[in-house]
Amino acid sequence: MTDCLRKVCPAGAVPGVAALAGCMAVASLAAAAPAWAQGVTLRLQPEVGQVYEYSLSIESVMNGVPGFPDAPMQISVSELSEVTAADENEFEATVTYEVAMDAAFGAEPEVPEAGAQSVRYSTRGEFLDRTDESVEFGGLVGMDGLAGSQLAAVILPAGAVSVGDTWADSTSAPLPVVGGAEEIEFVRTFTLEAVEGDVAVIAVRSEFNENVVIDAGGMPMTMAVQLASDGTARFDVARGLLLQMDAVTSNQMDMTVPGMGPLTVQVEGSMSVLLSGTSEAGGN
Repeated sequence: MTDCLRKVCPAGAVPGVAALAGCMAVASLAAAAPAWAQGVTLRLQPEVGQVYEYSLSIESVMNGVPGFPDAPMQISVSELSEVTAADENEFEATVTYEVAMDAAFGAEPEVPEAGAQSVRYSTRGEFLDRTDESVEFGGLVGMDGLAGSQLAAVILPAGAVSVGDTWADSTSAPLPVVGGAEEIEFVRTFTLEAVEGDVAVIAVRSEFNENVVIDAGGMPMTMAVQLASDGTARFDVARGLLLQMDAVTSNQMDMTVPGMGPLTVQVEGSMSVLLSGTSEAGGN
């Protein structure tokens, strides 16, 4: 406030009522500004002994597959992540899944059985280790790869960020439609769009546009793959928890199939993740 008065009053002059009121208003606004107005540090802070329940919903429609001109799929997942160890750098959780799927095309893809696996992440959400490699979602989810814990569905920035700042993460996931046999590497870009009270609103975008060679029954086949995912995540800054994430995906694969000729497969879909509850481990 002293600096403010120096700017509005000449040296030695007595400030008037208007000047005092204006500078008091400026001082009060500064005091009311949130602690992270100059930057916020986002870190996962799951508590040992707590169970975090996430509900996942995935819907997609695939077009272009011969014999299945409109092939919808719906997947519902209930995930429980019990945190068994945690410190300021990383945490470990035992994750169990229950999966329900409704697919309109012939042979249904594999889905994980209801079971448990132990996963370990950094408090930025970086994957560190998993005890059971068999608990996977195969090619069902593609770029949004849901194997693991939804506690770490979003990668957090290395340092403090302000609204408008962007950070990125490189990762890999099974290529959709081909059963997860082929993996692709892609970049996810995150942007802090807003801080609403204790909630950080983060834009999440994934994109991939390259040629990929796959094994088609012992014969190499080149696919032109275009994948894109746009979404928004809401992260509780105070509790260090992902609250919700919604995304829309658009995938297209162009290929020439031996004996069939050119083929274009398109998959449009959406995904929703919601923290639906927390409880103490062992509670009823």
